[in-house]
Order: sequence, then structure tokens, then C-alpha cells
Amino acid sequence: MGNAPLIERLYAQRRRSILALAKVEEQAAVLRRQIVSTETELRGLVLFVVPFEQRKPHPHFKVGELSRLCRTVLRERKSRSLYSGEIAAAVMKAKGLSPSDPKLAPTIFRQTQDALRRMWGRDVVTKAGHGVRARWGLAGG
Repeated sequence: MGNAPLIERLYAQRRRSILALAKVEEQAAVLRRQIVSTETELRGLVLFVVPFEQRKPHPHFKVGELSRLCRTVLRERKSRSLYSGEIAAAVMKAKGLSPSDPKLAPTIFRQTQDALRRMWGRDVVTKAGHGVRARWGLAGG
């Protein structure tokens, strides 16, 4: 049996994996009990507990990257305010995406508008006008 060392190594690897899985399952059980306890306490304080929905990772932007790119575009063109479409096109170019893509462009445009609205609510950007004709600039700039 020339495969004895290989067989031993595979048995050891399997044993380590089983033990690691048991440890993770134990941690998961503890976390599930904490969730149940927290939700029970919440139900005592509020009438309706809003369900938690985990966000899916964005295929093109990391967390906070879209708003950072929007601010960068506005900072680079500090002398004038821009339409959200111009900002979306510049963001797409910065990411190496084609602004003329018929499927992706409307999605990025809508997401850019949402990011700008969120930043406007936090007084990070200024807004002049309404809807798609609104012009955006950096606050305090």
C-alpha cells in the first residue's frame, strides 16, 4: 500500500473538517438563540417587528462606492452643477462601464439618483430643480 500517507492525510483532513463544522454549528445555535431573545424583547416594545432582509452585494459597486464616486465627480467639476445623467455617465466611465449600454445605463442612472437623494438628505450635496432636470453640486463648495 503505497498510498498509506495519502490516506492518513485525507482521514486527518476529514476529521479536522468535521470538528470545524461542529464548532460552527454550535456558534450558529448560540446566534439563533440570541436572535430569538432579541426579537422577543422587541415584540414587547413595538407592535410589529420589521423583518430583516440582507442586501445582495452589488455587481458593480462596493458598499459606499457609488456615493463616493458621485462626490468625486462633483468635486472634479466644482465650477458648475451637473444633471444626474451627467453624473451617472461619469461614474460609469470611472468604473470602466459603457454609458451607452441600453440595459445597464438606466439602472446605474436610477441608482445614481437614489444615491444623490440620500446625500441631499444628509446635506452632502445641493439640489437645484426637480426630477431629472435637477442640477446637483457639492454642499459648501
